[in-house]
Amino acid sequence: MPQVLRRSLFTAATGVLATGALTCGLITGPAQATQTSGTTPKASATATATAAKAYTFTGLNPDGSPIRWDPCSAIHYRINRNGIVKTGELKHVKAAVAKLSRATKITFVYDGKTSVVPDSGDIPKRAKTDLVFAFAKRGKGAKKSSMLTAASIGVGGSQSVAGGNLDVYRNVEGAVVIKATGFSRLSRRERTSLYLHELAHAVGLGHSGKRTQVMYPMLYANAPAIYRKYDKIGLKKLGRTAGCVRPPGKPATPTLSVSGTQLTISTNAVKSYGKKLTYVLTSYAGNNTKKTWTSTEPTFAIPAPDGWRTFSIRAKDSIGHRDSEFVDFAPAPAG
Repeated sequence: MPQVLRRSLFTAATGVLATGALTCGLITGPAQATQTSGTTPKASATATATAAKAYTFTGLNPDGSPIRWDPCSAIHYRINRNGIVKTGELKHVKAAVAKLSRATKITFVYDGKTSVVPDSGDIPKRAKTDLVFAFAKRGKGAKKSSMLTAASIGVGGSQSVAGGNLDVYRNVEGAVVIKATGFSRLSRRERTSLYLHELAHAVGLGHSGKRTQVMYPMLYANAPAIYRKYDKIGLKKLGRTAGCVRPPGKPATPTLSVSGTQLTISTNAVKSYGKKLTYVLTSYAGNNTKKTWTSTEPTFAIPAPDGWRTFSIRAKDSIGHRDSEFVDFAPAPAG
């Protein structure tokens, strides 16, 4: 069975999700918080936001592409008020999700409420959904989340897998946690900006060095309540227009035909969601001798073997691969 790799980009000591935390800046209201100097947890060395970068991603594949959800599949989510906010706050969370959906062109489906508070990487298993948005106190135990830090007022992230037919990582679960402490002092604009920021982390967008962007790592009084130019550029690269995160279609069992000393081996052209689709013909002999041929077309013409062979064709692109069934070849008996 092909090995499946799971990637978690958050602090290894806690073993939780790949995240980006929003540090609390100047909050308007009767009790203003002072600006902190805490740093945002690093998702990876290659995806760390700097002042010069207008947008970044929370994680990158070895080929440099951002780690994404499959935007061609709906992301299901649940919300946990956790007794911290009123029922009326749900519509504002849903409105933020709708803005994220418009920016990414990913379909989000609300599955209802949940009692799960994200604090580890098993959100779908516990909540029976893909993404959980929760309000919680910092810490461990009931109604608390260890994902929250002293300096952050929110955290969002995702966990990805690779392996099997996937040659890149794909996000498969996510979480957003909003800290209860100080939440009541946030204005509606600040709450909206906070929701948009953490939800964008949950789909793979990192911090921006531009103060005008939702993904700027500090929340301030006039923070934007809509995704701005560079937020949208980054989200577009994570969304539907960037293509599905799926392996190519499976090639049909190859057909064989012999003409003189030439053997033609063919399969069907498959649908590809990535770049650089190629077909790889593999031949195995009885003594485990292996040969391969590569083509951009699903048809191969090779010298007819003088002994038994088994063949298969692999379709491979920048996202993954799929293999055909094997077909055997045996030369015609000598006349």
